[in-house]
Amino acid sequence: PSEAVFFAEGPKEVDEYLRSQDFEVIMLPEGVDPSEEARLLAEHGGLDVMFAEMLDITPQRQTVLRGLAERLVIFDDLCDHIYNADLVVCGQDLPSHANRSLSHPDTRFLVGYDYFLCRPEFLPFVERQREHSESIEHVLVTLGGGGYGVGYLKAAKAIAETEARATFVLGFADHGDLAEQ
Repeated sequence: PSEAVFFAEGPKEVDEYLRSQDFEVIMLPEGVDPSEEARLLAEHGGLDVMFAEMLDITPQRQTVLRGLAERLVIFDDLCDHIYNADLVVCGQDLPSHANRSLSHPDTRFLVGYDYFLCRPEFLPFVERQREHSESIEHVLVTLGGGGYGVGYLKAAKAIAETEARATFVLGFADHGDLAEQ
């Protein structure tokens, strides 16, 4: 059986959720520098595959991560960075954004909607025909789990100028003050 270890940063809710699913979690200190991160990760050596989300992973940091595991896989939503990974996965259809010529020559790219990460129960809706109306009554706004506070507030201002009702889905990182605003 394979073992998964999560090296996580961020809100305590992430740590709590992963532990509730019986995963081993090593919480990295916020703002840890690359050499300290490498030391912490090396203590858990022998990693077969490391998966990472692209946030703030410079090419130098990717080099460190790639040296700690047999394979480094990066998930990125826009594919607009320089990569030094074995594999970059982007779930959007943005082939012109993949910085292939600037990235390590051995980096493979999987780009397109087939790679969009979603729960299996959403798949039947992928090919569904949609009908659009000039009249908008209800709006759902969800921008992911990153720091999208400004985006949420801009959407709220735009929707406030209409008659539409709105539902905002905020991630763990968007604490009460954003919901209140």
